[in-house]
Amino acid sequence: SEYTTAKAELDEASRLAEKLGELVSERARALEDVEEGLKGVKKQVEDKAKGTSDTSRLVDAKKGLKAMEVECSRMDVEAGVLQCLLDSRAKEQGTAGGLLDDGSIVESLDESMEDSLLVMGGGDEGSLESSGG
Repeated sequence: SEYTTAKAELDEASRLAEKLGELVSERARALEDVEEGLKGVKKQVEDKAKGTSDTSRLVDAKKGLKAMEVECSRMDVEAGVLQCLLDSRAKEQGTAGGLLDDGSIVESLDESMEDSLLVMGGGDEGSLESSGG
């Protein structure tokens, strides 16, 4: 009869819908797991990107190092000039070490050193005092 055929088709469709519903549920759970993993990976990538994009400290450190290198070079040149002046005065005075007991050679070098440092430093009269000489 027509009723039993329709009921059998309905039962078959209901079983098929139930199986498909279970498959959809499984896929939805799998999708949730993948989405959670993706969120974790995105967060890690963002954290690493923040760490690598904030280079202001590194830039500041490099600028500081460069300034220190320039200052050290300048001080090396000043020290070399001072040593040459001391050696020159020592030869003129006839002393071996470049210093007399009364310190007069150092006093006599003051004007020569200041003139030399002014030429090297571009006219900064405070360069001798600030360098400890």
